[in-house]
Formats: sequence, structure tokens, C-alpha cells
Amino acid sequence: MSRIKFELGGVNLFDETDWNTMSEFVVDNLPKFELAFKPEIENLKTNRMVFVR
Repeated sequence: MSRIKFELGGVNLFDETDWNTMSEFVVDNLPKFELAFKPEIENLKTNRMVFVR
């Protein structure tokens, strides 16, 4: 298992005054995340494997 983490320090989810800062962080970083993984996501879509439990 792998994990990727982008972290924004100095904010509190429960403090409404921080919400704009958090939204800007997501808006700025989500496209970079998508761009980095787009080739792999497309590869998974075209080479789907069915896993049976």
C-alpha cells in the first residue's frame, strides 16, 4: 500500500475563517495531483483487471 500526502498546516477544519485558505489549497493542488496521475489512471482504465474475492 502506498500513500501520498499534501498537508496544509496552521488551519483548523472547524474554524470557518480558515475555510477559504483550505479551499484555495485544494484548488491549487488538485490539478497537479490529477496531472501527475492521469497517465496511470488511463492505464488502469484501458487495462482493467477483474479481481475475485
